[in-house]
Amino acid sequence: MNIENKVFGFLAERLNVDKSLINLDTDIREDLNADSLDLFEVICDVETEYGMNIENPDEIITVRDVIELIESSTKKNAALDCVV
Repeated sequence: MNIENKVFGFLAERLNVDKSLINLDTDIREDLNADSLDLFEVICDVETEYGMNIENPDEIITVRDVIELIESSTKKNAALDCVV
């Protein structure tokens, strides 16, 4: 399963919304009616799944933002693995 599908799944499950309502440009708070606790839970899911730490959760607006953070973290970890 790719990153996009996993994130869509996290959001659909946590926010109890149909996965078909989610796309890259979906505003997590506005379009999916997520409150701060919902977003915190999604962030925890992402951090656990990908072994990362999201330092600035306030920067997360859209689903694309989440995916870009994961991809950036994954690339950094891959680069570090090559150095070590």
